[in-house]
Amino acid sequence: MGNSGGFWLTHVREIEEFLKTVRKGAVKELCRSAGGRPVYSISYGEKRIIKRTANYASAMAAGRPEAFFGDTNGRTRSIVILAAVHGMEIENTVGALNLASVIETGQDLAGNPRPAIAEAAQNLRIVIVPLVNPDGRERVGLDDLIGVSDADQPFYCQGRYADGTVMSHPDCKRLHPMPLDVQYLGGYYNDDGVNIQSDTEFNAPLARETKALLDLVVSETPEAVANMHSCGLGPFMIYSGLSVPPAYEIRMAQIAGVLSRKFAERGLRPCPPYRYKPNEGGFTLDSMFHFLTGSLPILCEGPHGLSSNPYTREEILEVQMTFHEMFLTTLAQEGLRPPLPF
Repeated sequence: MGNSGGFWLTHVREIEEFLKTVRKGAVKELCRSAGGRPVYSISYGEKRIIKRTANYASAMAAGRPEAFFGDTNGRTRSIVILAAVHGMEIENTVGALNLASVIETGQDLAGNPRPAIAEAAQNLRIVIVPLVNPDGRERVGLDDLIGVSDADQPFYCQGRYADGTVMSHPDCKRLHPMPLDVQYLGGYYNDDGVNIQSDTEFNAPLARETKALLDLVVSETPEAVANMHSCGLGPFMIYSGLSVPPAYEIRMAQIAGVLSRKFAERGLRPCPPYRYKPNEGGFTLDSMFHFLTGSLPILCEGPHGLSSNPYTREEILEVQMTFHEMFLTTLAQEGLRPPLPF
């Protein structure tokens, strides 16, 4: 399997061409975005069918996790991988599609063999959503952010307010959804101005993309949900600050530490793992996944390759493959989520 566009595939049309080559996986359209664009998933491995008598919260309150997990004891050997919840964080779409290529053929789309990933994936359930926010991605015409300045990056990723001020993180989050009378919506939002990462209304999520993701994760009951983001810094994993129990914070910190060492060994210049202060980042899309299924939230940041922190496309691919190698080998060898407390 190959693609004339090389390994750097990020646009909806490129994704759809890639999906035509998928043979081992099952391709599904999860929903249409606010702008009417398709959001796809690619599933590998056998899905566990779980007979439940309660939702997660009720089962855990009863001290009877089997009422939710059935006979799996929480070890479903599965992971859901989400790319580009913020549409211009497209490096993760590159990673997601190259991961699918490895599962299909043993090689990424650049022709590099990835035996550790291919071997680990053989007995796992893996669901990949390569572009959660196609509206934001298609709004930004750039093919990458390599060499873009720190000053210009917020324009492409967040946009420009009606008064001409460039939006920036985290100030852009004070408006949810973002009003559509702005001068320019960056890649952060769908066409309704919704930042899907912060679309955490349990009673009525604003975005159809959010509802589709929640339905997917509840249906899959994965051990972990890997939510892949990008920024101006080097690769790192965020842990804590996601409103999860201490055992999950410890597990996230363990994985973050191993990842950091792997990046350093491969010359990929990691930032230290990032820990939110207790009063920051208290509830996100990742938290919702956890409280609905008990999954381990994995929140990662890869590099854009800005001029202040340069990475080539090839290095960005290595960053992405290192993330996925770590997730899948850990899931295959020991599991990702902490043991159940009962």
